[in-house]
Amino acid sequence: MNGYPLKIDLPAAGRGRLAGLLLVLLIPCLVSTARADNEISDWESWSYNPDRIARLRSDFPRADAVVLQEIIDVAWDGRERISRTVYRRVALFSDNAIGRYGDPRILFDSSRQELLVEVARVYMRDGKTVDIRAEAVNQTTPFPLARTPDYTHWQETVVTYLGLEKSAVAELVYTIRDRERADIPPGGVESLVSADPALIRILRVSVPPGSGLKYTSLCGAPQPELPATGVYIWRWEDPGKTSGAGSGLWEGDYLPTVCYSAAESWEGIARTVAVWIDEAVRERENIAGAVSEITGKARPEDYDKLVALHR
Repeated sequence: MNGYPLKIDLPAAGRGRLAGLLLVLLIPCLVSTARADNEISDWESWSYNPDRIARLRSDFPRADAVVLQEIIDVAWDGRERISRTVYRRVALFSDNAIGRYGDPRILFDSSRQELLVEVARVYMRDGKTVDIRAEAVNQTTPFPLARTPDYTHWQETVVTYLGLEKSAVAELVYTIRDRERADIPPGGVESLVSADPALIRILRVSVPPGSGLKYTSLCGAPQPELPATGVYIWRWEDPGKTSGAGSGLWEGDYLPTVCYSAAESWEGIARTVAVWIDEAVRERENIAGAVSEITGKARPEDYDKLVALHR
């Protein structure tokens, strides 16, 4: 099926970039981003097999869903742009699973990234496949936006599946990629387990020749395979290990987790952040001056200032 590209052009803002970095530090898995093409050898062709789905239901009788395969493919190309492609196929066995997977929400930084939903498909029990239509991909207001600074350029897209039913399989492939050179090299934290059993989960990170990758594997996460120069692959195949309910603790303290970064040092990142802070301070001063000019000193009350701003 054809992908549905969503491109949003907003003016660059220092405060927006700074806010984006703060979210990167808090939620790195949201913004480390990957390769645009979906030709990856580990992503298997697939067709619905009712006997296989029935065996999964028997093998995991208490599971709401079973992830058949998930691949996160992060790439940093020669033009220093980052892309992140996610491939996921999951069998749904309960209303809870349909509710959690039926309307996936994808968060990205609209000031410098674009989103391409490449595949969103349901394999039904009778063997039919149902692809989404263009109108099933819509922008929505991100829940994390309520806790972010002003002028943050986060955008969230919701993908609405068609044909979902119990024992169906939902498939999703999407890419988030930079439109311009990334100021900071790729990095992130990826837990290799989730609330649902996963038959196989793969993290693949690719960097240009001559660029190194620093990484650490925590709490039983495997060491990476190195099939080619600049390619690192972590492969997890333990469906018996799940994260359970959220505890509020950092996942890397108790779950198999991979931390990685292509940055040379914290000092280099700090220099970039310092530039962003300077831009943010100048922007704040400009905005404060404009507000003061609009509201005037003759209206000291907050209510009057708000009224003046909206007139």
